[in-house]
Amino acid sequence: MGGRLVRRRSVAAFSFVAFFWSALLAATPAAKFKSQIRADWQSGYDLLQKAGTSYFTRAGDKDKLQIAYSLVKKENADKVIVLVPGFAESPYKYSELIFNLWDDGYSIAAISLRGMGLSSRYPQPSDMDKDLHMQTVHIRNASEYAADLQTFIQTIVDVQFPTETKFIFGHSTGGFAAADYLATAKKSSIKAAILNSPLFRLPISTFNYIILGTGSMLFASQWPPYPLRETFDPTGATFAENTDTNDETRWGIYNKFLTDNSQLIQSPPSRNWIQALQTATAAKELKRIAKGLAIPVLLLQAGQDKYVDVTGQNDLLTQHKTTKLENLTIKKFPTAYHSIWRGKNFEEVHELILKHLK
Repeated sequence: MGGRLVRRRSVAAFSFVAFFWSALLAATPAAKFKSQIRADWQSGYDLLQKAGTSYFTRAGDKDKLQIAYSLVKKENADKVIVLVPGFAESPYKYSELIFNLWDDGYSIAAISLRGMGLSSRYPQPSDMDKDLHMQTVHIRNASEYAADLQTFIQTIVDVQFPTETKFIFGHSTGGFAAADYLATAKKSSIKAAILNSPLFRLPISTFNYIILGTGSMLFASQWPPYPLRETFDPTGATFAENTDTNDETRWGIYNKFLTDNSQLIQSPPSRNWIQALQTATAAKELKRIAKGLAIPVLLLQAGQDKYVDVTGQNDLLTQHKTTKLENLTIKKFPTAYHSIWRGKNFEEVHELILKHLK
């Protein structure tokens, strides 16, 4: 009798544990195996290769930069996502995400921000090293990002996808550009937005900013990178030193890609890029952007972000609420690094995107 009772209790306990774990697994997106991550990244890369790269030049752009974009079309899709990569990035960094969204029934219109990725660079100063010039991210005025996006969406995306429902996904600098565009455009076809670790404040102290401005005046140049750095070599990089992703497989895939495609390597910002972004994310500008977010916006915030100061994101939310708007929501990932969408939270981010864009 005692033995049967013990067995019954053991069976009951096992059943409870099994039920608990099955419920937990059902509520948590299953993580991919390493082989699946690699396969999905390769599939997204192939989609971008097949789509090819096209270019446009925005009217009124004094530098006449060629802005690169790729249209990854899904047959019979009724929705499209405008993808805006971050600092020093091309759409290829997003290959895994692009494939997964394409597989979910979305077309993707991916752009490279001016002076970055596949887009052309600003003219090279005569006294600047060629390789350092190619790797340095420069901008004259941060508002040019939003202006480029407006041209891209109105003259290309709206024309190529006339009946599809349109969304936007922006990461880091691309998140700032997307938000600035949404707040600036008098009319937009975008219905909802995802901002991953958007840059609304640089992690620079007041002291360093003063030194930065003084250095620019003393050397009469807005180009030299600050802090002064040499060109970046991905072959010497290690996962342990990176602060962009907490997933080693995804880090390794992209590091190899950069090793094989050195023309896409970019690392330091120019002095003027830092000053331009400081100005564009000042308190009055954050207030303007916060008031201009008139569509549902989901902001993904990384708890271990070293690339942007997340207090800027929090201030944007506060300003948004102050204007009695309820379009902006922040989802925090306490252990995530800057690129949440290519870290260990990939599956959760993927599902949040699909849920938000329904």
